[in-house]
Amino acid sequence: MNSRENQNKFIVTFDKSRKSETNVIVISTKEELEIYIFLLEEKVSIDKNMLPENISTEFINDTSHIGLVNKISILKKKLFLKCLENVTIFDSNNKENMCRKVNKYDVHKVNSNNVMISNFESTLKSKIKLFIGDVTKSEEILIDHAQPDHIEAILLTEMCRQAAICTFSTEYSSLSQFFIIEEYKKYHYIVNRQEQIYIQTALLPQKARLNLCAFTLYQNNKMCMSGYFIGMKKAELQ
Repeated sequence: MNSRENQNKFIVTFDKSRKSETNVIVISTKEELEIYIFLLEEKVSIDKNMLPENISTEFINDTSHIGLVNKISILKKKLFLKCLENVTIFDSNNKENMCRKVNKYDVHKVNSNNVMISNFESTLKSKIKLFIGDVTKSEEILIDHAQPDHIEAILLTEMCRQAAICTFSTEYSSLSQFFIIEEYKKYHYIVNRQEQIYIQTALLPQKARLNLCAFTLYQNNKMCMSGYFIGMKKAELQ
């Protein structure tokens, strides 16, 4: 594994003394551990020191973790989002990453000019999807007075919504319908019009028709926005 891949791997630990270390995530519950294993897959290793009694070494050594997603409840949506907020897997300096425009059908658009995101490929497998956002690529949202110093919230929300729908389409099919019934957003920093925008998403598929997709939006290596969409899955269009 090269040094760049090492930089994008995380260590999850219960050892609070490691809090200041780079790419080390300190947790306190088994629920958090399960979410990070689900999210990060090949991008995570687990510190076996100071494991609580309710976590067995068999669980730690099981690399398949089959059925783990079924243990994570959609009711833990805020915890799921918090875990995603603690993880940044994109590398804006890695020119080797592949970037391609998202197909209009994957975001339920008729006009390709209204697609605001491109896929940003990562070298290591994880449940986190990466996108690049471009607010200039939309003809359907008309801003009466564009702010010169920041991007309007309606445009940021649409970018993140498209990323969530594309993530859902990748998990199932672009013919599947994903109706958003709940959304939650937090704004941390202003997003300007000059710098590159990166979006991370993570889908929590459920046996029931409801699916949770959390997202984080970055600019200049700062998390500027985060939140989640909960959507209802409908049968595929014919």
